[in-house]
Amino acid sequence: WQLSPRFGISFPVTDRTVFHLAYGRFFQMPILIRLYDGANNPLYRKRGGWGLIGNPDLEAEKTISYEIGISHQVADNAAVYVTTFYKDLYNLVAARFIPAIPDPYTSYVTEDYGNVKGVEFTLRMRATRGLSGQASYTIQEARGTGSYDREAYYDYIANVPVDPYTGKPYVLPKTDYPLEFDIRHSFTFNLDYYIPKGEGPDLGGFRPLGGSGVNLLADFSSGMPYTKRTNVGRILGVTNAARMSSAWNLDMNLTKDFAVFGVDLSAFVQVTNLLNLRTTDCVYPNTGLPDENYYVLDRATYLDQTFPSAYRAAGEVPVGDLADGSADERR
Repeated sequence: WQLSPRFGISFPVTDRTVFHLAYGRFFQMPILIRLYDGANNPLYRKRGGWGLIGNPDLEAEKTISYEIGISHQVADNAAVYVTTFYKDLYNLVAARFIPAIPDPYTSYVTEDYGNVKGVEFTLRMRATRGLSGQASYTIQEARGTGSYDREAYYDYIANVPVDPYTGKPYVLPKTDYPLEFDIRHSFTFNLDYYIPKGEGPDLGGFRPLGGSGVNLLADFSSGMPYTKRTNVGRILGVTNAARMSSAWNLDMNLTKDFAVFGVDLSAFVQVTNLLNLRTTDCVYPNTGLPDENYYVLDRATYLDQTFPSAYRAAGEVPVGDLADGSADERR
């Protein structure tokens, strides 16, 4: 069992300023497949270090979170918010090579660590003459010893050196580095304008723009990190030292309220990715490009390797789901 205390405090400093503080300790058990994966299959032990075996003794993953913030009303219809956050992540699931004799293998352990810290600045404006909006900027840093639970396993396959005396692979000591979801800078801007019914330009007693509105949502994020590798998967330089390109996106939503035979109706037109921009979601680690690895030779193979999934859908935000659909506490 685990104790998971958490509390929050909020109090006014002046008639326009409010201070808040929050603290929490959170626990999450690893998904069950990490406990029993391959445990009853003796063939896994015959694959050398490639056999990835579950571990029923995995501990709960632990998160300790801190947050301090202040808000201040700068005008009758506007306020600013500044929030700092800090999060320590302990006992994250990772993979460790076990040099057992005669059959070495790799097993899940709870030994990875992560840290996320940053500051968020927000400006909010309440509706004034039909205009409202919000702008938010976040600067943060996410570092740790592993971006996901199988990262060390895949690095073992491609990058673990061999001891010249024993002929067995050995694993280098871990160090922290930017995690794969470390987006240092992000900015969002939401602007909304609405003209109430019966208002707007008058065209011979008819106000065509009354009951209509427009909403613009823009977001920017700096590039996510990735690790440069050779064509055979060996790491070049430091883990996650390279960065993908930044991402821009702009969405627009148009609405129109009207009545038909006394029934109020609303129509809307939603446009995603208004500027038709392409956002890179993943790249080939040897080239840093989303659609070219300089390795394939024939046209058929090239077309097969040009994945549309290398580009993020409009408005899509990278999430912390792994390939097998499981959630990871690091995100």
